Amino acid sequence: MNLLFNHNEIIEQIHNTLDVKPNTSIRLKRMVHGVANSVYKFSIGNSENVIKIYHREFDSKLSSNLLNWCSKVGIPVPPLISINDNIAIYRYSQGTHKYVLDNEMIANLSVIINRIHSFPIDEVSGKNLIEKIRVYYDYLINISPKIIPNKVCNKILSHYENITSKKEIHSDGLYVLHGDISPTNVLWVNKKIASVLDFDECSIGPRMYDVAVTACKFSLGCHNTINKNYIDHFFSIFLKCSSHISSKTEINPFIDLYIMKVLLEKFFLIETHQIDCNSKRQKTDPWQKWANYIIEGDV
Repeated sequence: MNLLFNHNEIIEQIHNTLDVKPNTSIRLKRMVHGVANSVYKFSIGNSENVIKIYHREFDSKLSSNLLNWCSKVGIPVPPLISINDNIAIYRYSQGTHKYVLDNEMIANLSVIINRIHSFPIDEVSGKNLIEKIRVYYDYLINISPKIIPNKVCNKILSHYENITSKKEIHSDGLYVLHGDISPTNVLWVNKKIASVLDFDECSIGPRMYDVAVTACKFSLGCHNTINKNYIDHFFSIFLKCSSHISSKTEINPFIDLYIMKVLLEKFFLIETHQIDCNSKRQKTDPWQKWANYIIEGDV
């Protein structure tokens, strides 16, 4: 996949994608630069837009289908202008990010999650969540780790096999998942959701995984750790908004699956030198701290 970092190259990409006249002024401002993608806000006249440049593969077809369907059924999402395997361009969405949610906001978010899961899965094809996670597993099991100690790697792989064999993971059915509902991917106006962003992690899998991801990410946003009391509280409100889901449903196996997914991905990125464990950015990432503890044998 081609990486576009040069300012002029990005401007040229916007010109070509949107068929903008060569002499049209485009004002470009970088918002985020990460391992998975870089995000820039750009303006053409009075039009404000966002371009995401992807540094690794993602399911652009499923992402596009889900975004367009959400727009049709009234789920607030940014209008999609163009998408392919390298970039996505959206209209810029107004709103604020919230890291602390009250009960009403959790309920509003729960309704949105349930509506996303009503996407007619028989109309699309996409990558299976477990298969996506297994890519990291297969890589780690087939190499001789250079950074991660062998005993640590073997223990993590053993945990992966244990988690993915649990019956709860495979008895929840298959749904189209957003995969990354987090404080930075939801915009609010007062207590109402103005827009759900970033469909890059969408896949097909058990719906409780989406709930687990959301609860974990808002717990991290609020407490900077995965707080069991917060998770239980979030899930109890979600169940009240989900009459079609049994009150006996367990979320813990899906919390374990999400944690395992993130750690396997971290180890993959460390071994392939895509991230530096000691960089300033990684030192402030709680996931990287936990990965380092595991690597150092402290967990």
